[in-house]
Amino acid sequence: MTETTDSRSIPAETQPSRTLKGRHLQLMGMGAAIGAGFFLSSGSAIHEAGPGLLLAYLLAGTVMYLIMRALGELALAYPSAGSFTTYATKFLGPLAGFIMGWSYWLGALLVGIAEITAVGILLRPWFPGIPQWVPALCAVVLLYAINIQAVRSFGEAEYWMAMIKVATLLGVLLCGVAILLFRIGDVGRQASISNLWRYGGFLPNGFSGVLAALPAVVFAFGGVEVIGLAAAETERPEHTLPQAIRGIIYRIIFIYVGSLAIVMMLYPWNRFEPTKSPFVLVLLHAGLSAAAGVSDVCSYHCGSFLMQLRPVWQ
Repeated sequence: MTETTDSRSIPAETQPSRTLKGRHLQLMGMGAAIGAGFFLSSGSAIHEAGPGLLLAYLLAGTVMYLIMRALGELALAYPSAGSFTTYATKFLGPLAGFIMGWSYWLGALLVGIAEITAVGILLRPWFPGIPQWVPALCAVVLLYAINIQAVRSFGEAEYWMAMIKVATLLGVLLCGVAILLFRIGDVGRQASISNLWRYGGFLPNGFSGVLAALPAVVFAFGGVEVIGLAAAETERPEHTLPQAIRGIIYRIIFIYVGSLAIVMMLYPWNRFEPTKSPFVLVLLHAGLSAAAGVSDVCSYHCGSFLMQLRPVWQ
């Protein structure tokens, strides 16, 4: 990746503040890759494609990696908080930039509304006596309080919330490996690597099933673009941005392909419910109901915050 910058093309009044550090950018990319879409939509994707879903994630992940490489080149050459909207305006014209910017804003707004609503729904089992709108309102107030601060506050919030999600997924993966090795609970008795091909083969629904699962797979990758948005605000982006972009391919293999492969080794793919998280289901059947509840809340609740934090500070 080219490691040169040229900020002379950016007007002085829009020069980035450079207050984010490398650790912020690294965790932003990691946290964006572990979103609520991944934890929840993977259930419907497994239902569509079976173990062949791993191929869908590899395919979509390769395309995402190439896109982020291109975005990284542009971010280094033309640092701008507007990121891809600025580049669309510069190279494709004002109309393209206008459409891209407002489309991204509208998508973030609609997803944000759904995620804020999910906050109240997900906390209902923990606090049944509290009306659903109360935690949703608290989440909005917290987000507003963070976003009226400097960009550095945004970076710290992303960093620690992403850290929670990473720790949650690592905990789920360790539980999955332990179940596979030590045959814990009902899941452990049927856990086997052969579950990846025993029930109808590796592609039980053919390549058409892989294609049908692609929309859910692509949705799960939503949020990785935050690396490009934050690059202009990062100290020494010529060093930190290439590292964050290159790390995407490892996150794809470990987070998406690795975790889903372990889950489908533990439990036959055709027994997952499309509307429920396969990660939570495996933990429940293993007798780890408390861990399942924590995983559910941490993955979705923090994902809700991050989905709405991203577009506000640009």
